[in-house]
Amino acid sequence: MEQVNYEKLLPTEPPKDIINFLYHNGCFKNNYIVYKSAWVRNPLTGKKERMVHCVCSACENEWYERRVDASGCHSAYAPAPFGFYNSQYGESVIDGQVTICPFCDTEAQAVHVGNIRNTKAVDEIYPITVERICDYISKYYIALIAWRIVRVMHKDGKIRFEKYPYEAYVCEDRKIVRLTAYMPGCYGSKICMGAWEQKKRFEDTFGKIGSQLLHPFDPDILIGTSLENSKLDMYIKSDSVICPVSYCNLFLKHKNVENLIVQGMSKFVSDKLLKLAANYYSSYVYSITHIKDINWKEQKPHRMLGLTKDEFKTAKKKKWTDTDIKFYLSVRCAGVRPEDVAKCNKYGYSAVEVFIENFPSENIMKVIRYLDRQKKKYPGQRKVTLSDLSDYWEMLPQLGEDMNDNDVVYPQNLIRAHDMAVERMNYKESEELKAAFVQRFHELSKYDYVDNGLFIRPAASEAELIAEGKKLHHCVGGYAKRHSKGDTAIFFIRHVTEPDISYFTLELDEKNLKVRQNRGCRNCARTDEVKLFEEKWIEHIRNLRKEENKNGNRHSKSEHNRKRGGKTAA
Repeated sequence: MEQVNYEKLLPTEPPKDIINFLYHNGCFKNNYIVYKSAWVRNPLTGKKERMVHCVCSACENEWYERRVDASGCHSAYAPAPFGFYNSQYGESVIDGQVTICPFCDTEAQAVHVGNIRNTKAVDEIYPITVERICDYISKYYIALIAWRIVRVMHKDGKIRFEKYPYEAYVCEDRKIVRLTAYMPGCYGSKICMGAWEQKKRFEDTFGKIGSQLLHPFDPDILIGTSLENSKLDMYIKSDSVICPVSYCNLFLKHKNVENLIVQGMSKFVSDKLLKLAANYYSSYVYSITHIKDINWKEQKPHRMLGLTKDEFKTAKKKKWTDTDIKFYLSVRCAGVRPEDVAKCNKYGYSAVEVFIENFPSENIMKVIRYLDRQKKKYPGQRKVTLSDLSDYWEMLPQLGEDMNDNDVVYPQNLIRAHDMAVERMNYKESEELKAAFVQRFHELSKYDYVDNGLFIRPAASEAELIAEGKKLHHCVGGYAKRHSKGDTAIFFIRHVTEPDISYFTLELDEKNLKVRQNRGCRNCARTDEVKLFEEKWIEHIRNLRKEENKNGNRHSKSEHNRKRGGKTAA
């Protein structure tokens, strides 16, 4: 099929009511009060007085106000040396400040005429119109045309509008043709040419837009075109933010999307398109290929979504979004009914899915009803969540509780039971750490050593280790678990005459019998006295290790001879 040249077929002027349409939808939001110095004759004295002439861009009313010095207003600096006094609202206004127009009560920013070169772009809007065009062989197409509407303010405060063709999307039978009416300028700007240019590649560079920017059209113009059964008008009314070009592209590839629109699932389709638009919109390129989670091979809407007829009726009645349907399909096998989806949403879809994954044998709706009762019964407590119950259940086996006891699994007060379980777990860990410290102390006590007024011994408890770190202002208190597990060995060096006063703390590589570090107050280095003591101690414990190894080898030989029935050496 030969490609149609649409450059001459597309209009270059927007509809005549486009400005009224944008005004009606509140698209023009920026307004200004242009002021300048003026001489006005006082009717009482007949003399000219210096005043300020003001013009509002919203209502174009003109009036005079009293002149005020800029330095006497709220700001010590202003782009213009003077401002004006808004007599209606009793406030002094300078360049850049926002005030209220006394005629139309519109919020407007004051701007001195000297800060406007020739014109000032106030608003720049890109509305879209839906047009029906005809080619040279009387075949009709639908074109979605984006216009560039610039609201310009001149030095006199009057508003003019500049209208340019910007971008167009022509829907053929199986594809969309893109045309542009601009060319790239400096620093990312775009220069409008006023004439259309056809592009080889389709890209929905508009992506998502507000539905208030889409000019209303008569659905009858779709008759006889490739979008005749698209229900484009119904899709546009489905949401405040839409992707009209991408929807048309989706319909051309999957005609059965119209079945979802007709059956009241417009919001669902809109959510799908908006999520895809969010993934691509950062690069201003958005191209529809296909939408997941929809079975395009089916024609009936409930089968397209993987639902039964009754489930689809509920989804339609409750106006389920893409997130709602996806959640329901993931938890349906766990006993969640369609009418339970809203109840689950109160605790968060992701939290419910994680809970079901961690506790697949539990009835999730029984759990949610239990949490609802907890909220009503104890309204003054902190908010109950699924994670509270999940944490509580994970602690029960570690505390030796019976998971088959319903009173234990579903306590009268979950928050109180959860907090008590946390305290018991902390106490249990503390007791285990305490026992490990005692065992470790006995293992390392063989390395006790005294020489020249100093002695060294292992840490006896976590509390002692923490106290050592506080007294010497270093971080040995954080070594408690590593020490108790045997990953390292912490020793205290103190004076014989002052056994309770912290002096130096030593960390030993127990496997290689090497000192990893030996620090005093505020991590100071060893003194010569401590360094000599450390060297003697290391030599001492190495000799102990050799003696242990020798005795160990001797015992091994004796055991070996005993098993063979031989004699042992005396």
